[in-house]
Amino acid sequence: MPKIKICGLKRDVDIEYANETMPDYAGFIFAHGSKRQIDFKTALRFRAALNKDIAAVGVFVNESIENIIGLLRDGAIDLIQLHGDEGEDYMRRLRDRTGAAIIKALRIKANDLALLSRGDFWRAPHSENHPDPALLSRLRVCREQPSENHPPFPRFQRGKGAPPRRGNDFVLFDSAQGGSGQTFDWEIVKEWQKHNPQKPFFLAGGINAQNVQKAVKELNPFCIDISSGVETDGFKDLDKMREIITLVRQNREA
Repeated sequence: MPKIKICGLKRDVDIEYANETMPDYAGFIFAHGSKRQIDFKTALRFRAALNKDIAAVGVFVNESIENIIGLLRDGAIDLIQLHGDEGEDYMRRLRDRTGAAIIKALRIKANDLALLSRGDFWRAPHSENHPDPALLSRLRVCREQPSENHPPFPRFQRGKGAPPRRGNDFVLFDSAQGGSGQTFDWEIVKEWQKHNPQKPFFLAGGINAQNVQKAVKELNPFCIDISSGVETDGFKDLDKMREIITLVRQNREA
């Protein structure tokens, strides 16, 4: 059953809420211009206060690789989540220098379902006539679905000696406007699953207490990623965090 990530923690009290409700992952947003952005010094303070059993995910948009490496080195984050135009070369350089797991966000657009439904989309990745090679590259996942007994993000894989990988470790499906609370057509995820059985993914985009159980039942994501769905007036709401985490874990234990 899915793990849970609460994204966009930006206040000290948000860390207290996370420590009380114990999601699997906590997201720190470093994207410039985001209303949930925090700076590197704040991230270090938050990580020190956050329960060590909660993995910290750094969320970036076209960030300097050196800055990401610095946050990993200083222990502010454990995983990398990319939401910008980062390509294969960028991710390769990150992997070569850190070994950290990479989550690559895919912001779903209106015509993506039509593209994924085309037979030549999956069969001809190197063809000159491929309908969207950049989209296919972002959808490529190298990691198999982790078992409950195998940690998905072993921290010892950082740096030299990390196993070579192609593509990102996880796709994160999100709406076109991340953090907006808007959902998207889940048929896109189902089409992707037909060609990527056993590949893990994060599901974001308008997840809340009203639709989370439907999402789990229909899509079985590796992780549910929630931000605005546990907020009231733009701030994390402890009661909403408790409610949605309880709903997800009821599915996990069923």
